Amino acid sequence: MRTEQENEKNIFVKKKGPVAWLRRNGYYLLLVLSVGAIGTAVAVGLSGGGGKPAPTSQLLATPTPIVVTPVPTDRIINADPTSAPTAAPTDKPISAEPTTIPKKTSVFIDPVANGTVVGDFSVDAPVYLSTLDQWAIHNGLDVAAAEGADVYAAADGTVTEVRHDVMWGNVIRITHADGLVSEYAGLADIRVQEGEKVVSGTVIGTVGQTAIREAALGAHLHFAALVNGSYVDPSPYLPGGAK
Repeated sequence: MRTEQENEKNIFVKKKGPVAWLRRNGYYLLLVLSVGAIGTAVAVGLSGGGGKPAPTSQLLATPTPIVVTPVPTDRIINADPTSAPTAAPTDKPISAEPTTIPKKTSVFIDPVANGTVVGDFSVDAPVYLSTLDQWAIHNGLDVAAAEGADVYAAADGTVTEVRHDVMWGNVIRITHADGLVSEYAGLADIRVQEGEKVVSGTVIGTVGQTAIREAALGAHLHFAALVNGSYVDPSPYLPGGAK
């Protein structure tokens, strides 16, 4: 039988094995392992997940260059309030001169040779008619001439009316160009007919005293002009104006 001393010795020997060592030094071993683990984690973090650490030049943002484009001089706005923009030249200068209406040119010849005007045109103010002893408008010129003197067509045209009027006697109308019509009243006789074409100077009748309305004037031709159906002063259409 083993003695009590031998049992105690065996126990002591057993306690000197690895288990006993761990029991005595386990705390230090865990401390060393923990420090090593922490160091490894820090190294991995700094290396970006196990790779090589990124270079310092890539950690800094690259500045974007600023490009300044010069403004063309022809597009610079003048900020000076005292300077006014120059107006663009117009194709035609504006004239301050009033527009003038050209005068009528003479298109008629004298309907009676060597006649004398004894009654003027007047439609804006009445004139005294001695025959009727009253005031009335006068739509033509009264041209005194010898009874039976030739009456001429004042311009080329077509005879559009031949009639006898109670107040105006024998009347002829000739239509010319541009809506112009000449009228001859108080004729002694008529030598043309409606629809006949005449030229300037054609004898269309003779001076008479058939216009009862103007009987007090004696032998004369009542000569009138119409434009687009309205009576106008015939003087501007005659050479030299009214005579």
